[in-house]
Amino acid sequence: FEAFLLVILVVFLFLGSYLLLQLSYTGYLYIFQPGIDPITLFTAKVLVWVQPDSSLITMEGIDKAQVWVASKAIYNVKEACNGISVMLSVLAFMIAFLKPWKAYAISVPSSIIILFVANQLRLLALIQVQLHYPSHFVFFHEYLFPAFIYLFAFLIMVGFTKLFKQA
Repeated sequence: FEAFLLVILVVFLFLGSYLLLQLSYTGYLYIFQPGIDPITLFTAKVLVWVQPDSSLITMEGIDKAQVWVASKAIYNVKEACNGISVMLSVLAFMIAFLKPWKAYAISVPSSIIILFVANQLRLLALIQVQLHYPSHFVFFHEYLFPAFIYLFAFLIMVGFTKLFKQA
């Protein structure tokens, strides 16, 4: 019975923290409407910094940034492209497991960095798909590459529970 109560506690902690984090994030996004939020803009700027022969176009009052490569519009970077929702899911998962502060001090920053880099790789790969295989862009954008990010998130969650199972 105690194991069952522990599972229920973890589920409620996950759902509660996830809901609170998502509501906070939604409030954050609302502050910058109708324009682009700073995290999404930073994500787009890093992408353009890494991608050769690329540029970024933003407009006042528009909630996206347009990525151009070799004088060709490739795609728009919007809020959903910044990876924050996946990061919040991982953070809610970590909160639900009630580990000592050291576990969070190590895991939270490293998880955010890993997911940010994985997301940048996803966005860079999408540029290549759009440049060389535009007819396959929707499949890669909607299905394959989101699975790539969620795989990273899953591996982080598994690593977190394995690394700190005694804590």
